[in-house]
Amino acid sequence: MNFGFEFRYPMALVFLAPPVLLLAFSWRRTGRAVVLPFDHSGATFTNHVAQWAGNVWSGMGAGFNRRVRALSVYDDGSGPALYAGGDFSFAGPTRVSCIARWDLFEWLPHGAGTNERVSTLAIFDDGGARPGLYAGGIFRLAGG
Repeated sequence: MNFGFEFRYPMALVFLAPPVLLLAFSWRRTGRAVVLPFDHSGATFTNHVAQWAGNVWSGMGAGFNRRVRALSVYDDGSGPALYAGGDFSFAGPTRVSCIARWDLFEWLPHGAGTNERVSTLAIFDDGGARPGLYAGGIFRLAGG
């Protein structure tokens, strides 16, 4: 497949025919792109998140049980990682409560998560030891 554009870091937004939104960016650590919010790509079942390996889309672990709405690369001090936020509560059999971290093999919970949808993720440097990961959405509780 040739989409006629190149994915570049940190982010490229491409809008297709409604209601499909393709949000993509190249993740330096793997050189792959991630897209959302579909549940399959052609014949490949992806569960709301997929990676582009240069010539084919593939799923990322077990994916999610509901829609992914935000992606961000954040370094918590252990190296850059991809974070996802959305309407989901599970990544495969693992409870992730609307926010999860990709470890190159599977999606893991990020703390206790939130009680409702995460719509956006952003990195902000408030002058502390390192920039922080911030989430926005319709949740009222985060982290417990």
